[in-house]
Amino acid sequence: MWRLFLFAIFIYIVVGCSKDEQKTPISAEPDSIQLTPSSPLGHDFSKEEHPTIAHVRIVDLDQDGLQDVLACDVLGQHVGWIQQTFEGEFAERELLSDVSGAVHVEVVDFDRDGDLDVLIAAMGVILPTDAKMGQVIILENDGNEKFTKHLIATGIQRVTDVQAGDLDGDGDLDLSVAQFGYTQGQVQWFENDGEWNFSPHQLIDRSGAIHAPIVDIDNDGDLDVLALLSQEWETVYAFVNDGKGNFSTTILHDVADADFSSSGITVSDLDQDGDSDVVWTNGDAFVAVDYRPLPTHGVQWLENNGDLDFTYHRIGQMDGAYGPSIADMDNDGDLDIVTVAEFAFWDRPETRSVVWWEQQENMQFIPRTIAKSPTHLVTCDVGDLDGNGFSDIVAGGMALYPPFDRITRVTHWLNEGDLVTTSTETRIPTSVQTKVDQSKTAGEKGMVLHANGFEPREFYIEAIGDEPTNPRWPYYLGLLDVTVGDSASALAYFEQAEKLDAAYAPLQTRIGELYVGRGEIENAKEKFQGAKTDHATVALAHIAASEGLWLEVLDILDGTNIQAAASLMHTAKAKMNNEPHEPYAAVDMGYQMDDPWLQEVEKLCILSPHLVTQAQTNFIAGNVDVAEKLLRRAIEVDGTDKDARLALANI
Repeated sequence: MWRLFLFAIFIYIVVGCSKDEQKTPISAEPDSIQLTPSSPLGHDFSKEEHPTIAHVRIVDLDQDGLQDVLACDVLGQHVGWIQQTFEGEFAERELLSDVSGAVHVEVVDFDRDGDLDVLIAAMGVILPTDAKMGQVIILENDGNEKFTKHLIATGIQRVTDVQAGDLDGDGDLDLSVAQFGYTQGQVQWFENDGEWNFSPHQLIDRSGAIHAPIVDIDNDGDLDVLALLSQEWETVYAFVNDGKGNFSTTILHDVADADFSSSGITVSDLDQDGDSDVVWTNGDAFVAVDYRPLPTHGVQWLENNGDLDFTYHRIGQMDGAYGPSIADMDNDGDLDIVTVAEFAFWDRPETRSVVWWEQQENMQFIPRTIAKSPTHLVTCDVGDLDGNGFSDIVAGGMALYPPFDRITRVTHWLNEGDLVTTSTETRIPTSVQTKVDQSKTAGEKGMVLHANGFEPREFYIEAIGDEPTNPRWPYYLGLLDVTVGDSASALAYFEQAEKLDAAYAPLQTRIGELYVGRGEIENAKEKFQGAKTDHATVALAHIAASEGLWLEVLDILDGTNIQAAASLMHTAKAKMNNEPHEPYAAVDMGYQMDDPWLQEVEKLCILSPHLVTQAQTNFIAGNVDVAEKLLRRAIEVDGTDKDARLALANI
């Protein structure tokens, strides 16, 4: 979420205001459920206030048998304890005041004295900056819920997560620390030296870290560190421990799409086979400059097959998906998933804000809507608040953009175990369906659906049968898989397309990017060198940069005249001269390759919201003329679209 603030001022000018309910795709959903109506928890807020709760955690902090809630309030500059004083009665007090940008809270008996202490990750500010304003804080509990603040680290890159575990096998608890930064960031582990003193150790020097859970990922008896890196990386890393605090780096899964928009991971044995799996949401809104969700937002999980081998599984689509939290919501013996939505079309009352993904047989999941209000939810947790044996839900609101008519600060839903189901359907706008019906071939039908955010796979597969020598159909299927994170399937389709046309440079570049994510660096270099485009050249230089080969970076980029190349060359020169430098630009900041085949699909877009999103992406990339044309097309499609008109006026 934190990268989106780069264009915060512009975003507030261009917001979703249209009332046309058929402008955007609605996800298929067989059933919806209803829990008890949501109820607010903690402090009230005035109508003029916009809540900014970055994280909530359910925990019995005072160990009185009643579950409480901790909440990170960014603009309130505090971490609140919403204490359950009597069954069903809650009162909030501040655990920590005057903390800048607290975004994550965890609870553990850190000093092993029998009570629960509180770990806090603070960014300093949530606006984008490379300023070192991050902090790691531990609140030491004296056993009577009086807390002493220990400032473990300050003046570091913006911290988004802190977790505790014995990482060096010496009997005390150490820390994993995710430092998102901005264009510079890192993941470290902090060795506990005793007396609240710690020594930091580097795990990876990359920006965009969101979460850094500690878990025995390889089942060898010691604790490892995972990290989710967003921004241009979109990768889940494992830092595998030898038991003594020495770590080796492994990529568990890499998405070769800088616009994947990762928003969070949770580690759990989802399939209950004795090892730890990873549940992963993507719902950030960086590319959609006006907070628009992407059709590829949703939920997926990485199945642990053992020996650090993981299989990607897509669970389903959800606009603006955040979370996720894991619990057996219906007490049927398997584990379900709960997610919330931050970036969605909230002017549409049918938009889902809380979804329970009910696990079925064979690890399939059915999405069930728990709530459509309140809106703008960025965090959730599950736990039995009322002690009835069923998991309840707590969520926190981050109201960054209008409408503000259904927002909340902290709210909860009580699960009584009595589920009421209703049915909903996927709706395709009449204009899109007409365009599909008018298309003469299966491939053309798929392209229309693809361009407008609907599922085109069936038609693309049919097109392969109709035109087996046309490389575009497997290529488009590969693009679809890339955008939802299924890298293995994407590579298979791209390789199928390559057999039909090995000369298409964007195809070679995309295969190279997937090879990088698999650690097949030599194969990646071969593809980038064969593509012979500026984008591929920069990708090749990034490989050299990751290995610290700065002179090679300069040689590779010599004669490449695009901003990404210039930025990387600037970094290389500064590194070679051991000078302070600004880091090179992130690849996802509007930097996309020229892809004529994909542009043929995009030309078929006839929905105004998608045209506006395309325009904003081009605007970021500096393609102002293209952006203007797209906005004018959007206005032609829907003259009432305020987003398009305001964006055009701003340009």
